[in-house]
Amino acid sequence: MFLYEFAEKTAQKPDTVATYVRRNKKIFKNHVERRQKQIWLDEKAVDILLKKYPEVQKKQKKKTKKSLKKNELFLLENHVLLLSFRLTKGIF
Repeated sequence: MFLYEFAEKTAQKPDTVATYVRRNKKIFKNHVERRQKQIWLDEKAVDILLKKYPEVQKKQKKKTKKSLKKNELFLLENHVLLLSFRLTKGIF
């Protein structure tokens, strides 16, 4: 995994992660290399960094009363349309 991808995954700045790797060369020796002008982290390096910078869990948006009312209104409108269609076609 590239360092930039790891930083995005953990909601860190790439410079923050790169500085940590640079300051701890002994830990990351043979686990970090340059590929395509970017820093590549092997599995061991990612595991070490995850201990320092855990993954961020995305928060689920809570439904507000306003959005619930809109959904209820939409369902009610659909129900009314369906009933009026059935009445006009004589289906019941």
